[in-house]
Amino acid sequence: MKESGIFSVLLVLVLSLLEGCASAPNPVSEPPPEALPFARALADPAAFHGRSLRWGGELVRIENRSEDTLLEILARPLNESGLPDIGAPSAGRFLARVPGFVDPAAHPVGTRITVVGTLVGSRQRHIGDYLYRYPVVAVSRWHDWGVYQPPPPEPEYDPWFWDPWFWGYGGGWGPYR
Repeated sequence: MKESGIFSVLLVLVLSLLEGCASAPNPVSEPPPEALPFARALADPAAFHGRSLRWGGELVRIENRSEDTLLEILARPLNESGLPDIGAPSAGRFLARVPGFVDPAAHPVGTRITVVGTLVGSRQRHIGDYLYRYPVVAVSRWHDWGVYQPPPPEPEYDPWFWDPWFWGYGGGWGPYR
């Protein structure tokens, strides 16, 4: 009887530790079935009105309005988990309409963002002097991946560098020095 009580306590302890290691699922990791590719929607947004999609890229600008927020995003291809590939070329830009307020200080320019939603039309705006037609997405879920931080460069060592204090005098390794 006493052993089964100890076993039960250990089982509960192990299960609670495993639960603590589990992470929350990414809300944009799964694309909707028959997700709309960005290039097709950019060519003719009216033909794909109401289609589900999962797009992402780099945040260019945030425009807060009274009811919602428009995120201007430079589109990039996504990997299998929904993370935008910053190294890939962009196919264009789109506007993501997010309900409520999005703080520009918390989401700076260059932030990688993925959105899931439906295509609701297009809007024309200027980029400099050029009049550009943006596909507009009504966002149901979105994820902020943060600003891309490139890995630090590998240190370079001089192949002809020799320091007797670092390498020691003599040759060989271990006890044969």
